[in-house]
Amino acid sequence: MAAPAGAGISGVLRRLARSGTGERVSFGDLVEAFEIGAYGPLIVLFAAPNILPVALPGISAVLGAPLILVTAQMMLGRRRPWLPGIIRRRSVRRVDLARLVERVVPRLERLEARMRPRHAVLTGRVGRRVVGAIGLLLATIIFLPIPFGNSLPGLALVLMALGLLARDGLMVAAGGGVAAAGVVVASGFAWGLAEGGAHLVEQGFGL
Repeated sequence: MAAPAGAGISGVLRRLARSGTGERVSFGDLVEAFEIGAYGPLIVLFAAPNILPVALPGISAVLGAPLILVTAQMMLGRRRPWLPGIIRRRSVRRVDLARLVERVVPRLERLEARMRPRHAVLTGRVGRRVVGAIGLLLATIIFLPIPFGNSLPGLALVLMALGLLARDGLMVAAGGGVAAAGVVVASGFAWGLAEGGAHLVEQGFGL
């Protein structure tokens, strides 16, 4: 993964929101804007909107699928990420993208300001594959319709991806801690929904 390229992610997002003439922006356009050669920018791009307490309706399902693909490839050690055409052709309204950027970028800038190379053992080849495995679990949680289950996994993915980009092992470790909390919260909600569904079934059948 590239060195401190993370500092440029906020700037690229701002330029994307302000430039262009079409009403919609495809995922392919977003990928090309980053001149992707690494996983970090893609993970940040698809995970960051999930940090917001109130995001666009259905955004988790739209962004969860490419996140699953990207993190799975990262876990397997694939050198460069790949997205199929059906995902690259997906698009969002430019006005919605601009709204998301204005809400997400200030948070990214605060994170980027704190990053510096440290604890390199967590950002090497093995570290990237471990982050890919954790990221795959988090991406699956984001993709599933779990109430309030997106914010912590989204934040964890952003922290780990930015940490890898800047070779900041402490940021990667912080993302791992948030990931653990996110899994616990999502599991609690999923368990509650399962118990509630089972109770309704029991009542419905008079069990």
